[in-house]
Amino acid sequence: MNSNFRIEDNILKGREFSDPVINGYTSIGKFILDRLEGTPDLVGEIDTVTDEKYTYGIMREKSVRCALWMKSQGLVPGDVIAICSHNTLDNAMPGLGALYIGVAFYPWDTESTTKNFQHYMETTKPKIAFVRKETAFAVAEAAKQIKHDIKIITFSQVPGFLDYESLISNANEGEVEKFACTPIGKREIAVISSTSGSTGPPKGVALSHGALLELMHQSYALGITDGICLIFSSLSWLTGIISLFATIYRNIPRLISPPFDEESVSMIIKKYKVDCVFLTPSMINRLLRSDIPWSSNFSSVKRVCTGGSALSVTSRQDLMKVLPNIVFTMGYGTTEIGGCVCVQTADSKPGSCGFIVKNAQLKVIDVTTGQTLGPNQRGELLMKTSNMMSFYYNNPKATADTVDEEGWIRSGDLGYYDENGEIFIVDRLKELIKYRGYHVSPYELEAILSSHPGVKQAAVVGQPHPVDDEHPIAFVVPAPGRKVTEKELVDLVASEVSETKRLRGGVRFIDEMPYTASAKFERSKLRQWARSEIEHSN
Repeated sequence: MNSNFRIEDNILKGREFSDPVINGYTSIGKFILDRLEGTPDLVGEIDTVTDEKYTYGIMREKSVRCALWMKSQGLVPGDVIAICSHNTLDNAMPGLGALYIGVAFYPWDTESTTKNFQHYMETTKPKIAFVRKETAFAVAEAAKQIKHDIKIITFSQVPGFLDYESLISNANEGEVEKFACTPIGKREIAVISSTSGSTGPPKGVALSHGALLELMHQSYALGITDGICLIFSSLSWLTGIISLFATIYRNIPRLISPPFDEESVSMIIKKYKVDCVFLTPSMINRLLRSDIPWSSNFSSVKRVCTGGSALSVTSRQDLMKVLPNIVFTMGYGTTEIGGCVCVQTADSKPGSCGFIVKNAQLKVIDVTTGQTLGPNQRGELLMKTSNMMSFYYNNPKATADTVDEEGWIRSGDLGYYDENGEIFIVDRLKELIKYRGYHVSPYELEAILSSHPGVKQAAVVGQPHPVDDEHPIAFVVPAPGRKVTEKELVDLVASEVSETKRLRGGVRFIDEMPYTASAKFERSKLRQWARSEIEHSN
């Protein structure tokens, strides 16, 4: 019997744990600044393309200079800044600086459109945005269209914009030397992380200083221990946020890598003798279909971790064939829960998501009655952790829909746990589509399709794909007397969304949309049609 959990009143509870490393801290900014000041010569970041390194001392100086500049601009606790950049040595420095002075930072997806930027701004009202040069004009245009006053800072020089290096170079040396954090309570918001729902635009998950302090001890769920870990996620993904904080917590370097591709991951692992790598199922499938030299380039790897969506049994078996000596683990969680709620161990059963993590609780409820169910009974999974979100930022309705009166977060996933405390996911109640780990909202694509005069109704679901997790596929009922082609609709969607949200599954025209008894699209039947199409083609 696993001693790290207990079942009380049909609630699965992880072992309670108090982390001595974070005891006494109320601000994650103060924790980080103390870490950076304590061992200034320790290497904190490595650019895997140039091999340039930032020590803790350099990180401390740059992040403090950012903090002082933001204070000079009038920012105070409770304000928000935005960061929109791929991973670089510098892209996290404004975020760390913000934490020092009680300002929350909101990482934006670099593939966002002008409409996305408008939504982010309307939701969180950021005072400053630190952006890569490729997005500067789109962010500026978004602010102009909604009349939002925001300072835009570019990480490299762009005509018409203030650049990051210039602003941090003007800090007073004496103030940099004697800088101290603003006192902040645990409940104050530190980070806002986007999550895509199945019924609307992205929501901002508000994570407090206390939640992020608690989150750091969960770093083992991503394989971040005392070795070298490689995680490709940018700061706009929660795994990227965890990577930033957990590497500082563990006093190990954060590897700054280019966006994932099969050749780069292989070379980075070989060059830096990576111990653990976090890969989405899509990344694993892409690697398995490549011709990389596994035995030589991956010889240092001891652990491969995955999450975000399910990895097929076949892919797992194929991975273990090429890397027979690794420990493979999968975690299950959500942005709202602040990370993982369960993680596999070496003893996990096939198809399991593993065992509940420390300081977490899980229960299963009947989707009709709301009754709490016992072991081996299927229902919706509800969760609590010590590092869960405080709320959806500036969205009380969505918060009320997701968090019940007792503080349980509804996962939207159907599953169960067994008498040994092992957790299994059966199906998704939410309709979110995942393409290569990116979240794709059917609602967003359906709204675009429905704007076409030739479309009467449109529903979008995920079609399973062996490499990319899922491809969005649209089922469309044409408007009477109108002509519309598949290409028209695919091109229409492509013109209004980022590259990761396109209709890669195409469009299927149908005479009538299937409905549930409650007059909603019967998406389970649409997904069945999408799956059967693949089966017939094979």
